[in-house]
Amino acid sequence: MMAHNASCGTPHTSPAFVSDGDSEPVWLDGTDPSSPPLKPSLASARVPGEDFQGATKPSPIVCHRGYHCIHDSVSRPIENTLPAYATAWKLGFHLAECDITLTLDGEIFLCHDSDFQRLHEKDADDKSRLEMARIRTNELRSSELDDLRLLDGSNPTRLSDVLECAEDLSNESPLTKQLVVEIKGHEPGEAASADQAVMGSACAEALCTHLEQHPAQLPFISVIMSFDVDAMRVFSDWKMRLQKSSFSSVRFVKELAKIKFLLLRTMETWNMNDQATIDESRVLVETLRLDGLYCEYQPEMVDPARSFDATSHSITGVWNRAVEQPDGLEICDMLVSCGVQYINSDLPGGLLEGYYSNGLGLC
Repeated sequence: MMAHNASCGTPHTSPAFVSDGDSEPVWLDGTDPSSPPLKPSLASARVPGEDFQGATKPSPIVCHRGYHCIHDSVSRPIENTLPAYATAWKLGFHLAECDITLTLDGEIFLCHDSDFQRLHEKDADDKSRLEMARIRTNELRSSELDDLRLLDGSNPTRLSDVLECAEDLSNESPLTKQLVVEIKGHEPGEAASADQAVMGSACAEALCTHLEQHPAQLPFISVIMSFDVDAMRVFSDWKMRLQKSSFSSVRFVKELAKIKFLLLRTMETWNMNDQATIDESRVLVETLRLDGLYCEYQPEMVDPARSFDATSHSITGVWNRAVEQPDGLEICDMLVSCGVQYINSDLPGGLLEGYYSNGLGLC
């Protein structure tokens, strides 16, 4: 079994991105050999993290699953791994989103899917690893996850290691590096077994315990969110309990208050054209005593005729579906002008070029 290594000092050193100068995003992923050669971007001569640690402007851009390729190419680090976050932060961004899940023995790991089948190396000599990658992560022990090998040779990553990396890099930067943490759990309308239905709540409880045991990591979390209503109820009850307890550290409670607790919504569960979904979401936010919503992008949000006001709808963040929905600085600027504070991005080449040319920040 490979030794557990939490170092984040060396970022992924493959070429970061290229751009053909058009407005459309271009990823260096080798998936389209018929495409014409692409000219180098303004940052292609720089190693990620070499020049951009001096960024002083906070940006609303949230590096979705870290700095990764949406096609799972190893031209970038693999999503939800330590190199993906180290590289995103060293590129000058200060916010990065991750997905967390709980192992059978109670360890918190980063993983978007229910298993590692999509991201596991395909030509592994050890067939037992391939079989293990098909098993749900919450049915595996942490030692078994440590044995898995992802497409780029890395291992599944623990949340604690990424938070330690954020702390290390924050010491070298004027901006605190922070995570936007999504609890993977039961989503509304999703069929699930009894065990799967409580998966999000169990993960939420484990995160509460982890933060109580490691209070120094609180400043490196900006948002905690989930589609799972029961998981968010765990956090609501936890916060209330800590605020009322005479044993709670005043400093801990103050740091915890800086974290935004948000309910994730899809276009089906919060829709600008469906007042019933808007009302239901508002009631959930009020009942659970949350800080707001993190909603799926909708074109109406940036339609001048609609005069969308995110604050009036308690919308704090917006996420999008890779490729299917726009991902660029222009959209980010429009959403910021509507009051959105967090905007997910998969960091296409065009966005990165604009990011640097705008002085490492939008505003």
